[in-house]
This record gives sequence, structure tokens and C-alpha cells, in this order.
Amino acid sequence: MESINKDKIFIIYTANNCGACKKFKSTQLKKTRELVSRIPGVKIVEKNLNVMGEDPGDSFHPDFRKSSDHYAKWYPGFYMFDTKDFFDHGSSLNGHVIGGIFKNGKQYQVPENKYSYNAEDIHKWVLSIMEDNKIKKMTVDDDDDDDDVFEYYTQDWYLLF
Repeated sequence: MESINKDKIFIIYTANNCGACKKFKSTQLKKTRELVSRIPGVKIVEKNLNVMGEDPGDSFHPDFRKSSDHYAKWYPGFYMFDTKDFFDHGSSLNGHVIGGIFKNGKQYQVPENKYSYNAEDIHKWVLSIMEDNKIKKMTVDDDDDDDDVFEYYTQDWYLLF
């Protein structure tokens, strides 16, 4: 039972109507899979939605789903959660997202946490989380007004223009 606390789920989150996702899938997905699959204690879960903002389904934590106020909505998205936390649907979700953090069931941008579609960068990010085995000590701004200010697609990406 001890190992479940150290095991992580790495989620690759994409959508068919996302241009950045299409580019990632055609140029970086295979290498990302290959690199991350070599890391002990990490299970890769790929979720490709038909459209951005579609609900990923019941097997995903409620805080990750569209019914939540701060659901996963960055595309392509790269997420890391403790296996135990992700499948404990009775508690708030805490974990990591490239370019931000999941804290107390909410997804936030953290400028110090750089965002990248590059397979090598994603691999380094996963390794850093596995080494720390905890949520990094980062300040989180609860102001939701600036959630969509950096370079990734969201389901409402058109509002950025």
C-alpha cells in the first residue's frame, strides 16, 4: 500500500479541434510517451477529447471535470497527480500542471512554472516532480481574472484576441 502514495498519473490532455494539440501529437507525442514511460512509478494516461471543454468522463476526478469551476482546460495539457489523490473523488485534487498547479481542486497559472510542448522539457518536468514527490512551494494568486494569459489554448481561447 505504501507504493500507491509514490505512484503518479501523468495525463496527456488533448482535443481534436485544438491546433496546438494537433502539432504536439504529430511532432512530440511519440517521443513524450517514450521518455516518460521509462520513469519508474509513472503511469501515462492519454485523454483526447473531440472538442475542447468536453467532459473527460466519470473516471476522472470531479475537480478535473467540466462540472467543476476550475476544471482542466489547457490544451495540450500535461498533468501529474498522485494516483491515490486522483482516484479519491471525495477530497480536493492537488497536483501539477505544466505552466501552473492544481491546488485544493483549482487549476492556477504559476509564471515560474514554464509551459512547453517539447518532449524533452515535458520529460524533465515529470522527473522534477518525481524527485520532489510533492507540490512545489509556489505562491498561488487566487485572482481568476488572469488565468488565460499565457501561451496555451483553452476552450475559450478566442477571447484572448
